[in-house]
Amino acid sequence: MAHQERFAVSLGERGRLVLPALLRRRLDLRPGDRLIAMVGDVAMEVRREQVAVPSGTIELITLFAVQPYENNVYVLVDPETRQCLVIDASEAQPILEATGDCQVQAVLITHGHRDHHHELLLLRQRLPAPVGIGPADVAMLAEPPSFTIQDGQEFTFGRHTLRAMATPGHTPGSTCFLLGQLLLTGDTLFPGGPGNTSNPYGNFPQIIESIRSRLFTLPADTRVLPGHGRATTIGEEQPHLQEWIDRGW
Repeated sequence: MAHQERFAVSLGERGRLVLPALLRRRLDLRPGDRLIAMVGDVAMEVRREQVAVPSGTIELITLFAVQPYENNVYVLVDPETRQCLVIDASEAQPILEATGDCQVQAVLITHGHRDHHHELLLLRQRLPAPVGIGPADVAMLAEPPSFTIQDGQEFTFGRHTLRAMATPGHTPGSTCFLLGQLLLTGDTLFPGGPGNTSNPYGNFPQIIESIRSRLFTLPADTRVLPGHGRATTIGEEQPHLQEWIDRGW
């Protein structure tokens, strides 16, 4: 049976989250186990699970409610080679903790809004892995990426391959990532609707078209892992597309 535990953590220099050694050791969890790290009244959940994909089994590590904007960060690990991919870079220390026994092949940024790469500069100083983002969002980073992510580009870790899907709308360079029935959507799709487009980079008709033509063509049981909040599935969200169009957000 899955279980969860709570640990006290501290805030290090500049308010960054510092996980204790006990928590680092317990990142070697059984499938479905969770850890909850408390920073004051704010919880950051660390969850590790084994997920079946067409190429075998991967470990999916999810860092929920990463400060300061309660983002989700995902680490996809090949259990045999310990090669991994990191999706988004909100806070450096929890990512470094979660990838401590892995060979990080790349850090992939879903889009250019700062909360998704809040501590990317610090992470790059301590993690020798290339960083990529969609071409149209490059200017939103504090420094140039190692490469730009092209639609359909594939990223390999161990025997597994993650595929990029350009889904503009929340920002012009927004990108989702697909591996089997796992879909990492950044801020393109959430439980209950599309990401916010009332920002200087947003385009509501464009995000609707991205969701309709790129995401809602996937199988209904495709698991949606968003950039904030809890997971959903394509089948749960697809019936509500017209409601989102009618309300305009």
